[in-house]
Amino acid sequence: NIPTARWTRRPPHSHSLIVLSSPRAGSPLLAYTRLPLLFLALWLGGIVYFSSALAPVAFSVLPPSLAGHVVSPALHRLHFHGLLAGILYLLWTLVRGQHFGAAPRTRILLILLALTLTATSEFQITPRIAAARAAAGADLSEPALGPDEAAARRRFDQLHVWSVGLELGTLVSLLTLFGLSATSTKPD
Repeated sequence: NIPTARWTRRPPHSHSLIVLSSPRAGSPLLAYTRLPLLFLALWLGGIVYFSSALAPVAFSVLPPSLAGHVVSPALHRLHFHGLLAGILYLLWTLVRGQHFGAAPRTRILLILLALTLTATSEFQITPRIAAARAAAGADLSEPALGPDEAAARRRFDQLHVWSVGLELGTLVSLLTLFGLSATSTKPD
């Protein structure tokens, strides 16, 4: 029941180059109907790459203070790319929602959840992490020099746990959403 790609002669009024045929539906499924999957795949790929490759490698080969200077801007970019992909997915779903078969509301709720978690991480947690890091001293791997630095480091650790939890929640909601979207075979 997986759509298969085949090249066809393009009708004069058609704007698609590739037509997907869905064996179950028995009618053509235009390639652009799968564009929302690309938005989700890019966001998911970014999260997986960031959490499984970029951050662990940065912290394994660089001193923690330098690794933080690599990971923090990368996280900002991941968040903004994710917000862009999520907004594009949401707009696509709202405009084309009547063609998505069952559960368009579930998809909208899941993408809104992912967007909310990402925005919370970017605009609420990440600035607080930066402030706690600055207050804790240059190198978080060194012992704290005083009670203020120690308190800032505890705050940094707490906020980091929140940040990881928000990314995990985003990942789970996107995986669920991707599964729902990828299994939709209802044609336009």
